Amino acid sequence: MSTITAVSNQALMTPAQAPKAAPQQPAAPAVEKKGLATDSNDIIEIKRGFVPTLKGAGAGALGGAVAAGIPLMIMAAGSHGDGAGWAQLFAIAGALGGGVSGGIAGGVAANSTDSKLKGAAIGAGVGALVGGVALASKNLISGNVKEAITVGIVGAVVGGVTGAAGGLAGAMTATRK
Repeated sequence: MSTITAVSNQALMTPAQAPKAAPQQPAAPAVEKKGLATDSNDIIEIKRGFVPTLKGAGAGALGGAVAAGIPLMIMAAGSHGDGAGWAQLFAIAGALGGGVSGGIAGGVAANSTDSKLKGAAIGAGVGALVGGVALASKNLISGNVKEAITVGIVGAVVGGVTGAAGGLAGAMTATRK
């Protein structure tokens, strides 16, 4: 067993012998600097209303239509022998479905944030909700719950992707007050 000993060269002082701290001066008042970059916790006000909603919805519909239409067209052209006719049909159907969820997501995002990441996240949530409800509602009405869940999940995934594209596009149109 070993013993460790610490030795200090300083004499021990009682609290009465301790050196006194210099009196502190009052802190200078905080100066707000408006010309510099804003803190990440600052509140950003976005212009809201009819025109920003239309701009966001238009950009979102275009983003959602591209996000759904092009992949469906490529998939249909490659999976069928002479897929040109199917590819056009799938592109139109994808563009319509993606345009709806992307347009709604873009309108919401344009009135919420100008951050592209937040806009895509808002759009994905809105698009997943719209896509899931839209595709599952027909089966729910007919009472086929099992198929409604399956189709609703597919709709939520597709709606989430197209909504993210729409939300991103909608956030890009947002302007600060």
